[in-house]
Amino acid sequence: MPPPPPLTSRFQGRTALVTGGTSGIGFAAALRLAREGAAVTVVSRDADRCIHAQQALRDAAPNAKIQAIAADTTDPHAMAEAVAQAAALGTTGRLDILVAAAGIDGEGKDVLDLDPDTFGKVLDVNIRGLFVAGQAAARNMTGNMTACTSHSSSRATALRHDGKRCRFLLPDDRATLVEKSKRAVRP
Repeated sequence: MPPPPPLTSRFQGRTALVTGGTSGIGFAAALRLAREGAAVTVVSRDADRCIHAQQALRDAAPNAKIQAIAADTTDPHAMAEAVAQAAALGTTGRLDILVAAAGIDGEGKDVLDLDPDTFGKVLDVNIRGLFVAGQAAARNMTGNMTACTSHSSSRATALRHDGKRCRFLLPDDRATLVEKSKRAVRP
């Protein structure tokens, strides 16, 4: 069966980078962007998942420009390089859209069984990764918006860059987690 035709061309000429784009919400966002005309770069820590996601996206949106990059979203240098590669894929040499959907859970453990090191990894990927990806993207964008999403929440709090270059959307559950952790360590 042939892939469905593009839904619209509303993202035609736009360049998108999707962290966590090899599965879940990230993959769904990458697929939608590709089908609607965007040049899409997906990022994941797992190179094998990148290969499979890239092929699945190309099969579903054969006319789209698609690439996959294995990179750690918590590494500023890796994300700067991923943004540069994503921007080069498009026609304008800049990034227009960021979907920051990379995230991990506590290995499926109940909070009472979760050790502090594992929880630290969750915070690193889910919060630091969101910040690092957003910052790297904002440095490349001019007058565009950065849309950061979460695997665990659809609500968001907006934080504006003073130059209105971008808007970071921090999911409420992450903001709540940070605030609760601050209260927990206060004397």
